[in-house]
Amino acid sequence: MNKKYLASVLMLLILFSNLFAEPGSSNFPRIGLTASLTNSHLDIMLPIFLLETISIAPAFSYASVEDVGTDISIGALLRIYRPKDKYAPFIGLGLASLSYKPEENNDFPTNSEQVNDFILSPHLGIERYIDDRFCIGISAQYNMTTTDNSSFRFGYPGKKVTNTATSLYVTLFF
Repeated sequence: MNKKYLASVLMLLILFSNLFAEPGSSNFPRIGLTASLTNSHLDIMLPIFLLETISIAPAFSYASVEDVGTDISIGALLRIYRPKDKYAPFIGLGLASLSYKPEENNDFPTNSEQVNDFILSPHLGIERYIDDRFCIGISAQYNMTTTDNSSFRFGYPGKKVTNTATSLYVTLFF
């Protein structure tokens, strides 16, 4: 994805974040930037609060293994919150497309130039607000994946696969 395009979209979301503001709740954050980083894996989300208790978050993930390939996913998450003082438990649903592109001349067993998997993931979690502009969160998810016929991501090419995952992240609100 073009860096200029991504920066332009981010700037527009920030500039127009007041369009999503709920009347009478000016102290609640409207748009944020969420990041989770582990080893060579980076996840970024842009949570946009449509209401005080509902957010939708475009999501992007990038992972790279030297001399093996690059894994990119693009998706969106919908979350419904139940705010309690500084804590906000939530339930949600995520949908994403995972795309793997192998490096040339690697030993990864694929017959394809690019492999695409699709994932649906109900999840739940809690966020702890340090102040109005910063929170930390944790979520647990149940992933239901439909794998490409050439995909070895979960060891079952062309099959439906389920697994669980957790995520620890930080969010900065604008």
